[in-house]
Amino acid sequence: MEVVIYRNIKGDFQPKAFKWWKSFASLLGFMLDEHVTKNTSTITVYRREEAATFTIFHSESESQLCLDYLRLQPADPQLVKLIDGLIQHMSLSGEKHIIDESVRTSTFFNGGKVVNADLSNDLSKFELLLIRETIFGFIHLSLDRIIEFQHSGNLEGVAEVLKNISHYQKWLDKLNEQINSK
Repeated sequence: MEVVIYRNIKGDFQPKAFKWWKSFASLLGFMLDEHVTKNTSTITVYRREEAATFTIFHSESESQLCLDYLRLQPADPQLVKLIDGLIQHMSLSGEKHIIDESVRTSTFFNGGKVVNADLSNDLSKFELLLIRETIFGFIHLSLDRIIEFQHSGNLEGVAEVLKNISHYQKWLDKLNEQINSK
């Protein structure tokens, strides 16, 4: 199951670009719910259970969009396409992290363009937390497999999964040390 996380998406934009994005959302089948106050607008795009909420801060000269954190699990491809379009066409900056089984991909945006923000091999605290979250997911799946093996009477399968959980625990211990040292 693919998980997509958007973090710190923000930037100034032109109203024309936002108008295009709203049309793009409608083309993809999303509905928009917009609540406007004097200095802000809150926009929720939704379709079935999938939803994302954005905040726009208005000033006299320009508007700034802000999406602090959004976790899509499982990730709806159309919603991912919509948010990627928002970032690119409105020239926003921020992070996109994709976790698909044991594969983790991070994309950093600056002004709507993909950039390589971290040239070092050192993982950030956020990336370490993402890895830890993935390992917790593996443990959860392993516990489900133990239950299945127990119901079928497969004790060898239970022993194998317990061995894997032991490895996951060692990884978690090392990750927690790294996370606590940052």
